Amino acid sequence: MRQQPARFHLTAVRPPRWWNRYGVGVVKDLGFPGNGRLPRLSRGWACGTMAVRMATVMLFLTFSCILQSACSATPGGETGVPSVFEDAQFRGSHAAWIATHSGDLLWTMDGGAAWHKVPGDSLDHFRRVSFIDTTNGWALNSKAEVLRTRDGGQVWSAIGKLDQGTEYRPGIDTEIRFVDDTHGWAFDATLVWTTDDGGVTWKRSPPSIRLDGELATVHRGQFLSSQVGWLSGGIGLICQTLDGGVTWRARRLARSKEDIGALFFISPKIGWAAEWPRGTIYHTIDAGETWQPQDSPIQGVGIGSICFLNENVGWAAGHLELNGTRTPYKSIALLLHTQDGGRSWAVLRTDEGETMSDAVYFGDPKHGWLLGTSRTQEYGSQVEKDKLWRTTDGGSSWRLSLDAESAKSLVSPTSR
Repeated sequence: MRQQPARFHLTAVRPPRWWNRYGVGVVKDLGFPGNGRLPRLSRGWACGTMAVRMATVMLFLTFSCILQSACSATPGGETGVPSVFEDAQFRGSHAAWIATHSGDLLWTMDGGAAWHKVPGDSLDHFRRVSFIDTTNGWALNSKAEVLRTRDGGQVWSAIGKLDQGTEYRPGIDTEIRFVDDTHGWAFDATLVWTTDDGGVTWKRSPPSIRLDGELATVHRGQFLSSQVGWLSGGIGLICQTLDGGVTWRARRLARSKEDIGALFFISPKIGWAAEWPRGTIYHTIDAGETWQPQDSPIQGVGIGSICFLNENVGWAAGHLELNGTRTPYKSIALLLHTQDGGRSWAVLRTDEGETMSDAVYFGDPKHGWLLGTSRTQEYGSQVEKDKLWRTTDGGSSWRLSLDAESAKSLVSPTSR
């Protein structure tokens, strides 16, 4: 078996920020973009007169704009500081692309020795990216337009657009995946789209997936071909299609009612899934018909990302809860490693300076990436700061490749 079946290593993406510890579907239901914290102010919108409601909405929107401006500006007045990395895509051993919270795209082809920036202003801001190799890629912008590149991400052009309907908010919470030059998938919490012409036109699947009579919310997706794909999400959802998304078979992962935070298939039959924010890693060898729980080396683990090179060698990234559900919530970043398909997992890395390892990817046994998040208090507010780590020795040691400060200093080639 090849060390890296490229079509199976699609994207290493963090658990959606609107979902992480603040409930499922909050941002979707309210129709607001963002990371999910501000819409929690919606508690109480259901009472009062129409005038009061409208005043509340206007006040909320004004406060949102002020806060967004404050979060994206530095003390010197500069804007667009990418303190949050929205999406991460990796290919091979050395290529990586990062979509930032400010809508820019950062990319490297040499393992992070040099990073480059594509400003997102003229393209209505990058939100999600997908590459099938180091040159051919697609992206979604904030208007749900599909962008295309054939030079590794240096030059982009709009080629299509997702039809999300009047009830759905475009762009920011929609994922995109391509499996070859013509076939691609897109999905959000409730919808799935497919394309067979390279992203020019898209067909929308049925609007809802139900499990045991309950409407399930989708968090994760992996697609092995134009016909075969999996989705995972709330209430233990695992969903499979064998006909390109025309029909979906939904089932519950074992006895789980937790969210499924990580999903990874190395082949059509062999895969892993994990519960979030705390729970178990599961393994299947029969295309998801049955799932077997795997032992964790420690308790209180939540897994948000899984990556395997073959049936035996893999990694799982997430966090370790230090005080359960008590507040203030405390956790540290965690990375697990297995060399026997998950029958035994070992702790490869912990970082008390970070609250979570969001995404892990290895292109070969030595070269890998790890995206981590730390939360700090600044000016009385909680601020998330992301760091991208790089290893060249299989994870024994890690060096910082990119963070908010280094990303801020990047200059696009056209602005030099």
